[in-house]
Amino acid sequence: MATAQWAARGSVTTLSISTTLNSLANGAESDLVEYDNGTALDLYAIVTVALGSFTPGSSPSVGIRHYYAGGSAGTTQPDKSGDGDLYVRAITTGAGAKTTTFRVQLVPGKNYFSVVNLTNAAFASSGHNVYVQPFNESVA
Repeated sequence: MATAQWAARGSVTTLSISTTLNSLANGAESDLVEYDNGTALDLYAIVTVALGSFTPGSSPSVGIRHYYAGGSAGTTQPDKSGDGDLYVRAITTGAGAKTTTFRVQLVPGKNYFSVVNLTNAAFASSGHNVYVQPFNESVA
């Protein structure tokens, strides 16, 4: 009988979104950034949001929205009309840098991500990164 198990993770990709997170207001959603899964066709990814040092308000969380490319070829960038999948994670209170991770299911073709500030404070003016590390399943 075959056994399904996790395969080794792929390489980490740094998304070019850090400057759109600078001073992002509470309740705001960042610009979209593209992650192209058209060749690799990975099933899943760990998306890590690393925020620069700031002091969030009470009950803070961070969200990411995952949008899929549309159109018959799967290449049309979405317009952030609210149809993206929203993932939310609580973060710690108190001053300092914050990091949280999300497990998302990728689609073949172009995937788009944005960050949603739910911290009850504006993000810091610099020091942010978003990383994507794909992974798959293996059947042996």
